Amino acid sequence: MKNNAQLQRDVLDELLWDPSINPANIEVSADDGAVTLSGTIGSYTEKYTAERDTRRIRGVVSVFDNLEVQLPPAYERTDADVAGAAKLCIPPRRWSKADARGTAGPPMAGWTLSCPSQ
Repeated sequence: MKNNAQLQRDVLDELLWDPSINPANIEVSADDGAVTLSGTIGSYTEKYTAERDTRRIRGVVSVFDNLEVQLPPAYERTDADVAGAAKLCIPPRRWSKADARGTAGPPMAGWTLSCPSQ
């Protein structure tokens, strides 16, 4: 079995070898086969790839992924941006009181969903 220093070095080498991730801000620690990845990374794809690459190393028993994803400023979106995009994607709907037959629907009893004709 590899010692902790060798396992840590092998994981770092594997992360440096993979061109799809930037391991500059990734810290690796090892303890009897348990490897911890911490630091920041630029995307969720890179986070998944770093964990996958680490699991490939002989001697790795488990991986603790403490990587934090920090999107580049160009890709960050405010809540207002997300709400505006959602509003454009979801067709408008109207909730109206249930008819006399007692049809009930969300959001509360006595209400039904009706969509405008398109």
